[in-house]
Amino acid sequence: MNVAHLALGAQFLHAGTWYRPAYYPWPGEDRIASIEREVINVRRNVGMIDLSTLGGIDIRGPAAAELMNRLYTGGFKGLAVGKSKYALMCNESGVVIDDGVAARLTETHFYVTSTTTGVENVYRQMLKWNVQWQLDVDITNVTGAYCVVNLAGPKSKQVLARLTTSDLDDVSFPYLGVREGVVAGIPARLLRVGFVGELGYEIHVPQTFGMHLWKSLAAAGATFDIAPFGVEAQRLLRLEKGHIIIGQDTDAMTHLRELGMSWAVSRKKPFFIGDRTTAEIDTTQMTRRLAGFIVESANRMNVPQESQLVLQGDRMVGRVTSAAYSPTLDKIVGLAYVPATSAVGDTITIKVDQGHGLQAILCELPFYDPRVERQRVSDVSVAAIKESFPERTSLIRALHVDVETSDVETSGVETSVFIVDRTLSDRCGVRGSAAAGWLESLSMLVPDKPNRARIQKDGAVLARLSVGEFLLLGGSDYLGCHPEEADGNYSLPRADSHAWMVVSGVHSREVLQSVCSIDLRPRCFSDGDVAQTLMFGISVILIRADEIFHLCADITSSQYLYDALGETVNSMLI
Repeated sequence: MNVAHLALGAQFLHAGTWYRPAYYPWPGEDRIASIEREVINVRRNVGMIDLSTLGGIDIRGPAAAELMNRLYTGGFKGLAVGKSKYALMCNESGVVIDDGVAARLTETHFYVTSTTTGVENVYRQMLKWNVQWQLDVDITNVTGAYCVVNLAGPKSKQVLARLTTSDLDDVSFPYLGVREGVVAGIPARLLRVGFVGELGYEIHVPQTFGMHLWKSLAAAGATFDIAPFGVEAQRLLRLEKGHIIIGQDTDAMTHLRELGMSWAVSRKKPFFIGDRTTAEIDTTQMTRRLAGFIVESANRMNVPQESQLVLQGDRMVGRVTSAAYSPTLDKIVGLAYVPATSAVGDTITIKVDQGHGLQAILCELPFYDPRVERQRVSDVSVAAIKESFPERTSLIRALHVDVETSDVETSGVETSVFIVDRTLSDRCGVRGSAAAGWLESLSMLVPDKPNRARIQKDGAVLARLSVGEFLLLGGSDYLGCHPEEADGNYSLPRADSHAWMVVSGVHSREVLQSVCSIDLRPRCFSDGDVAQTLMFGISVILIRADEIFHLCADITSSQYLYDALGETVNSMLI
């Protein structure tokens, strides 16, 4: 979606290893005016922000809930399928190191988000601990596999309802609910969350369809005054709601009690990382706490800066972590560490530039919408806008032909090469020592050895990648069968992190041979063969089935792979 951000004139900032849009200035606007306009539009209408840099981790397997219970402070074994929950992670010292949202998609599948800068550490922690615990789970970092857009504001439901047939009413899709559906023709994970304090939906789609999602939301939201907002506006919106940012409002010593977040700890479970230290800290006297403050009479130019000191006389007793002028509340609001004995209504002194003291008053959090009334869904007649639902759409610019069913009547078609995107189609992986037996129990035609594939009766392709690992392309009937019904020694993850392309036509082998590192002549790579190879420097699983080539690659590289194949076809004048 970077192209869209550049076209909108976005100003960027560093966020970990990423560049993210900070704000989108209109002609003649300065930074502050742009941010305040974006904040007001989210509060009054609807905004959309690119959250693709947020971490995403898939946890699958019989012990998925147990792993979550041990890694995070809250309880996850009782979390219902189709619900999400705030997920807070500590280290062994009880220090808060990351937070996000954990969504339970099935009994054995959690999708967990994390901070942009923290996902690599979270992923390492998960792998490290499970080396010791040996729980029956698969842990996969899928950050690069998804694009994410947060649709937020009182009109967000009206916009989303134009792009999906999913039921969005408050009963069917409540706050913190999770659904899998289709948005703008794209398979999507929908999370109803409210980090910015408004009715909102996080829409997670395969990475190659990010631009399509962004454009579709912009088009559907035009009549509702939709506008993009950047990281700066998001930070201000969350501050008004009193939500913390890990690494900004926390430091290397911050524990849960200082943050006033003991509510995020479940004491009904036997163990979580940092629980012993957290329990000991709860019995000691605190020296500081994170508190909210307001400055009623100050203007925009008097906003305290991060890390400016909180003074008690001439003595430093704390520091500011976040502060901004709130256009919603027309006052300066902020968060600061203050003495633990400080109370709501107390006045603190913040040492600002040139050594001046700014007086602020401690107050309850959140500053905005303390009764969470903004999360209520207004009624929208889906039937009234049903005619605006788009047809299923693909971003790929290839000739859209279903090679299994299409009857193309074109002179000379026998000399053509077709490149068809099948990423929206069902596909999954099956792994485990008993996987072959389970697949045979479904009356599937199972390849007798690795690196072979067989076409099923319904046209699906089953490829055997190793002794106990299979890849199923197509075959939605099989996807309804759950491995828990057998011995539970294998998993059935959807292959959402992989793109699937089909290359066919008389000259398809010639095209692929020109970019492939293996010999594709029939006597070397015959019908039913499977191989892992490189194309344009990208690792590709290549399957030949019924004279058609199937390519599976990491979804983050799929657009490049498609474009490169198209250029190869054009250069060969086929």
